[in-house]
Amino acid sequence: MKKRVLSLICALAIMICQFTCISSLSASATALNTRNDFEWGINIHSATYNYTPYAQSTYNVMKQAAKLGAKVVRINYNPSIATLGETDDFMDQIVATADNFGLKIMLVSSLADTAEDVGTFYQKVAKAYAGKVAYYMLGNELDAEFTGLTHKFSSSNTTLLNEYKEKFESAITAIKTADPTAKTAINFSCCRSGFITWLMDNSTTIKNGLDIAGIDYYSDFNNCDTSFNDVVDGLYTYFEENSLSTKIYVTEANARPTEGGNYDTDASWLTGLMTSAYNNSKISGFIPYELYDEPTFESDDEGNFHPESHYGLIDQNRIEKSTFTAVQTLMGGSDVVDNNIPAAPTGDYVKAVS
Repeated sequence: MKKRVLSLICALAIMICQFTCISSLSASATALNTRNDFEWGINIHSATYNYTPYAQSTYNVMKQAAKLGAKVVRINYNPSIATLGETDDFMDQIVATADNFGLKIMLVSSLADTAEDVGTFYQKVAKAYAGKVAYYMLGNELDAEFTGLTHKFSSSNTTLLNEYKEKFESAITAIKTADPTAKTAINFSCCRSGFITWLMDNSTTIKNGLDIAGIDYYSDFNNCDTSFNDVVDGLYTYFEENSLSTKIYVTEANARPTEGGNYDTDASWLTGLMTSAYNNSKISGFIPYELYDEPTFESDDEGNFHPESHYGLIDQNRIEKSTFTAVQTLMGGSDVVDNNIPAAPTGDYVKAVS
C-alpha cells in the first residue's frame, strides 16, 4: 500500500513538474511587437483565386489575418483581368472588411497597360479609396525580367527598363495627387536590389516618391552570391547617402516546400528570418507569404509540381498549421476576437464608398 501511495505521489509530482515547465515555456514565448517603427503583415489573395472555394469569404480571410496578429494585408487587385473577379464591388468588400478588423491594405496591381493607362487606373482607385488604402505596390517582382549572372540585377535591357520607369512615374504621380496620405512600394526578389537603385538613379519622381522598397526572399535563394543582410545593408546605405526616407520591408518570405514532403515543417526557417528582421532596425516591416494554401495551384500547365501551392499557414481543410501558431506567437496575435468586430454579413457588403 505504501509503495502504491508513493508511486501515486511521484506520478503527481511529475505531472506538476510537466505542467510547470509547459507554463514556463508558454510564458517565455515573447511577442515581437514593441517596436513602433515596425509592422507585421500577411499576404492574402482575392475573389476567385486558388484558395477561395475553401477560404469561404473575404470576411473569414480578414478575420484569420487579424487573429494571426497582422496589421497589414497585402492583396492583389486587377479589375482589368475579368477571370479574377476583382470587380469594384470586390474592392469595396476588401476595404470595408479590412477596416472592420483594423487592418491596413497594401494593394498590388498590374502595370500591364501603357503608362497613361496606369496613371488613370491609380488616379481612380486612390481617389475612390483615399484614406482607406495605406500602401500601393506597383506591379510585382518586375525585376525578374532583368536577371544577370548569379541572379543579380542587369541593366542591359534599357528599353524595357525605361518603359517600366515611365509606368512607375505615372503611378506614383497619380497616387500622390489623389491621396497624399498613401504610400507607394516597389518590390524585388532575391538579391536584385539594383532594380530599385537604378530606378531611383534615373528618375527624380521615383527617387522622391517611393516610400517602400520590398524584398521578396525565400529559402531556396542560396543561388545568389549576396546574403539577405548584405542586400538590406546595401539598400539602407544607398537611402542614407541620398538622404531618402524610403523604408525597407520584407514583402514575401517563406521556406519553399518540396514535392511529397511534410508541408508543415517550415516554421523554424520563417520565424528565424522574421526574428532577424524584427531585430534589424534597418527593416520596417515583414509580410510572410501567405495565409492560405492554394490546392488548385498544385502543378503548372506541364504537370510539374508548383511549390507555391503549400506556402499557406492554413491548409485546404481550413486547419491552422503549426507554422500559423509559431508566426502568431511572434506577431502577438490572439485566438480571442474583439467583440466589437461585427458578425459575418449574410447579404451584400456595405459599400465603402458611394
